[in-house]
Amino acid sequence: MGHGPALLTRFIRRLADDRVAAPTTAELLDRFVASRDEDAFRSIVDRHGPMVWGVCSRILRQPQDIEDAFQVTFIVLARRAAVVRPSEMLPAWLHGVARRSAIRVMRLSARRREVQVNTMPNPAANLANDLVDLPVILDEELGRLPPKLRQTVVLCHLQNRTYADAAREMGCSIASVAKRLDQAAVRLRDRLTRRGLAPVACTAWALAAWAPEAAAVSAGVADRTIAAALGVGAGAAATPVAVAAANDIVGSMTRFKLRFLAVALALAGVGATAAVQFTAAPVQPELPPPRAAAPVRGDRFGDPLPDGAVARIGTVRFRTGKTPCAGGVGFLAGGKTVVAAYWTGSVVFWDAATGRETARLDGPPGVAALAVSADGRRLVVAGKEIWAWDVTPQGVVSLWKKPSPNGARVDGMALSPDGKTLVCGSRTGGHLFDAATGDLLKPLAVKSPRLMAFAAGGRALVVAGEGSIHVYDPATGDERRQIHFPERVVVQLAVAPDGSRVAAAGGKSFWIWDAATGRELATVSSGSGDPAIMLFSPTTALFFSPDGRILFDVDGERIHYRDPATGSETRPAVTAPHAQSRTMVIPAVSPDGKLMAFAIGGAVGVWRTDTGAEIGPAGGPYADVTSLAFTPDGQNLVTAAFFNHFEIWNPATGAPVRRLTVPASGLVVGSLVVAPSGEVETVFSRYGGNAGNRVGVAGWNPQTGGSATDRPGVPSAVAKARTLPTPAAALSADGRRVVWAHETALVAVDWATGAEIRRVDTKMPVAHPTVSADGETAAAYATKEGVASVWDLGTGRERMRVSARLTGSTLGLSPDGRWLAGVEGDPKGPRAIQLWEVASTRSGPRFPFDHQAVVRLAFSPDGRLLAAGGVDGAVRVWDLASGTEVRHFTGHGSQVQALAFSPDGKRLASGSSDATALVWDTGLLLRWPLAEARSWEPTDAQWRGLGKDDPDPAARTTWALVAAGDAAVPFLRARLRPAAPPAADRVAALIDQLGCDRFADRERATNELAGLGVAVEPALRAVATTADPETRQRVDRLLARLAPTQSPDLLAAVRGIAALERIGTPAAARALKEVAADRGQHPVIVAEAEAAGRRSAARPGHAALSGS
Repeated sequence: MGHGPALLTRFIRRLADDRVAAPTTAELLDRFVASRDEDAFRSIVDRHGPMVWGVCSRILRQPQDIEDAFQVTFIVLARRAAVVRPSEMLPAWLHGVARRSAIRVMRLSARRREVQVNTMPNPAANLANDLVDLPVILDEELGRLPPKLRQTVVLCHLQNRTYADAAREMGCSIASVAKRLDQAAVRLRDRLTRRGLAPVACTAWALAAWAPEAAAVSAGVADRTIAAALGVGAGAAATPVAVAAANDIVGSMTRFKLRFLAVALALAGVGATAAVQFTAAPVQPELPPPRAAAPVRGDRFGDPLPDGAVARIGTVRFRTGKTPCAGGVGFLAGGKTVVAAYWTGSVVFWDAATGRETARLDGPPGVAALAVSADGRRLVVAGKEIWAWDVTPQGVVSLWKKPSPNGARVDGMALSPDGKTLVCGSRTGGHLFDAATGDLLKPLAVKSPRLMAFAAGGRALVVAGEGSIHVYDPATGDERRQIHFPERVVVQLAVAPDGSRVAAAGGKSFWIWDAATGRELATVSSGSGDPAIMLFSPTTALFFSPDGRILFDVDGERIHYRDPATGSETRPAVTAPHAQSRTMVIPAVSPDGKLMAFAIGGAVGVWRTDTGAEIGPAGGPYADVTSLAFTPDGQNLVTAAFFNHFEIWNPATGAPVRRLTVPASGLVVGSLVVAPSGEVETVFSRYGGNAGNRVGVAGWNPQTGGSATDRPGVPSAVAKARTLPTPAAALSADGRRVVWAHETALVAVDWATGAEIRRVDTKMPVAHPTVSADGETAAAYATKEGVASVWDLGTGRERMRVSARLTGSTLGLSPDGRWLAGVEGDPKGPRAIQLWEVASTRSGPRFPFDHQAVVRLAFSPDGRLLAAGGVDGAVRVWDLASGTEVRHFTGHGSQVQALAFSPDGKRLASGSSDATALVWDTGLLLRWPLAEARSWEPTDAQWRGLGKDDPDPAARTTWALVAAGDAAVPFLRARLRPAAPPAADRVAALIDQLGCDRFADRERATNELAGLGVAVEPALRAVATTADPETRQRVDRLLARLAPTQSPDLLAAVRGIAALERIGTPAAARALKEVAADRGQHPVIVAEAEAAGRRSAARPGHAALSGS
């Protein structure tokens, strides 16, 4: 018994010690400022996020607006963390920034809120009317308190911290905390009384403590915020509103700092004048006016562009960067709002007229289906869980959440017109539920139902999946009849509102039946669709008009109007641009039948049913942008996107120029270039279902319009391939060659004639080919063997082979073929972009990055910049001249699928799975330091540096020469002159000594011959087959040392030629021509100089440059 108090004391002390062990806010902030520690930043968000969320939610009502303001607060912290001093004042600082962020988001979103579905308030807004504004007023007045008093209130009342915790955070005594709270209470009571709130002033602390920040911030919101603030992880891009608000606030902080400095200097000037007894009039310092924050640039629809972007191809409207589920689109509010459900679990509301996002809800993960009642008042989404809401004038109200039957994913749903009955289908069968409570009513005996619809005012239910179409009585669950379906799987289902007709599609046809008798009324060939290829196949979208008199058939960007009794067209079809329904994608129709909507790739499309006109932001990609290329003059950008979308754009404005017609449906583009002639060239594959897979080459001639023509660029062995994956190919940037990787060969084909130029036996299966700009060098990767190889397509010689465990299919070859880049590392761990120099076959610069996978690599035309696009949607750029990362662009909502530099390297385009492309400004990255800031002079050390074994420092030396421009040309030209050949008799004598009896003489002769370099190579090759074993062995070793990948002389020459090519001036071009023509020049040097000269001559603008 006597030990109890002692044990209790020790326990309490241990608890206290545990609390002391946790880092303070100041310590966390200092860690973040010092090293950008992500864990420290996450701890700050976890600790202070609820308070920030509460401040934002008291000012804003829309969930998306609240999250935007929450993101803005921590984006500003990430950018301005170093200015929060003292660091223990961070909670007070966050409170102030949160309030400013919420106000700024409110202003930016004012127009958006005007088009929302009845408004969707956050539940904490249901306060009594007489107190609804008090928390907001309290936040406003709290922001006017001195920092120490505000900090104390934030900690003790908004974060519910104890006095001891607050004292520890602020580095003061508990008594000081109590005193500061008393002082704050007096000031707040006085301020509230002046505002006429004296009767409720006494409730201020209680309201503050009760306010919504008491609820924890969801993990999803926290993760998205941290990713947006730090630019890491999936979903690193903040919303456009958040980016704009953050830029405004950071800019205003800078302006305030400048104004404060101006006032301080002015006061200092007044004081100095007073000190000399006013012997002269006060002189105010003339300071330049504070520079206004740069306005946020917008795309052609007025939506903000991310930092560093100059244009957006496409739009962010009706898009989230994620893929809507196939059956996940519906209409609310009489067709004024579109709702879409996403696989990630998000449920997003859009204004149907503008495409602007108006609200967002969190749904269950893995959502596969959505259902909306006819009056738009009930909404259900489902995956392996089913969640239901009522949409009321006061907002969206949660009804129930339940697991799906048998734990199977729900693949299809429908609500009865009155919203009282829900039917769900999964691989385990169909089930009827009470939509108000989620109670299971009856199972349905049907195999894998996925498509279903109520009719006849809810008195009939039609269900389809595999096999027959079933008609049920939803009141009893009894089957009334079955309708025989000719195909194995129903991919589209439509039921007339009165239940009299049923239409269903499968394969390349659709059928119409009399629902009462099951009699087939009509069969219509749709000309598209293939049941063997399912998700990749276009198909006919079917739905009836509200009065049942028209059956709409949407097929290949055309809307057909048919008689439900005969299937014949009742009026001419109209064009609906981009309306390409895919198999298993279910269309939604507005209650009045005037609008249709469905998911296309990563976007939602909305069209008028009478004219086919697009609603909202017209045009633009609707799915993954898989390839892109600039025209040779850089004035246009060509994009290829799912599905069958090829278009030319103005990269300065993002405006469309012309759409290109595709040669076939269902194309997947593997490579895309624009030749110097302006011809758009592409290599494509197409999933062919039962007919196998097809690959092809197509081109668009700008002089003949937008129609594509098939080109003869597919080798016969490749054309016959019918297996997955399809053979991959790469086009050279000059448009002359197509290089195919097929089994154990690289096959180079002439674009113009289709003739096979070179077939290289790679000895192992290769994939992921990439080719230099002139089509003379190709690289490929053998995945199983872990070997990357580079080949000379002119001679068929393997130039480099390295062992490398690359992740994914990411491989990049510099335009001049001198550097190979790939992503090495553990697929689940840290990775790095590794470069290899082809000339030396050695590894060069290595750029580590986080765990996010890199999907695409691209070199700038001069080889100086290397861009990498990741699954997180970010684009990172490294300057190979300095070996540093120079930009980290964020703005895509999904992974980057394609990268391309403009011909002058001043623009970088990135295409993404978010159905957009962004054009980034890289012009500033290409500027060299001022001449007086460069440390370069023509010395022997410079040339020796070019010949080093390690390509990393040699590359820096090369770029230093390039930066010197024409000043380096005479130095390089002099060093690239062939050396005077050594005396033939002396060389012969040394070779004879290689086989002499004395070891010392043999060594001396070997070393002297090695010192003579490549000049003695012909003489050595002449005796390489000598009968003397000792001589032959030493000659072989010497020749190995003189190989292009080993010889310092040849390495220096090859790198010097690379510098001349990159300098790119007329003087450099003349030097290259002279080097190639030098008598007695080494064959390797001649070949390198000739190739560099050809590439320089083909460079856009070369002719104008040469004539200047």
